[in-house]
Amino acid sequence: MAANLRLGTDWGLVVVGIDEGSPADRLDIRLKDVLFQVERLYVKDLDELGMMLEDAKPGQTIRIGGVRGNLRYWATVRTAGRTTGKKLPADR
Repeated sequence: MAANLRLGTDWGLVVVGIDEGSPADRLDIRLKDVLFQVERLYVKDLDELGMMLEDAKPGQTIRIGGVRGNLRYWATVRTAGRTTGKKLPADR
């Protein structure tokens, strides 16, 4: 599949969709980019990427490695705070 799509790498996660205004959109990550690394850890599948991002603390800066064609790049993103869906006393 990687060769057919001319991805420049044979492992990682292929970007198949980007929400407008999302962190990926703001970082100029594009369709068919391949995300292969978060910090110093290589990404093998979507579950692994999710676990890596969940482990990040709110406000932490994370480096994400990607490939676009034959060009490797690094994008830096700061994580946002998380919400639990529970109402706080001030919200009542």
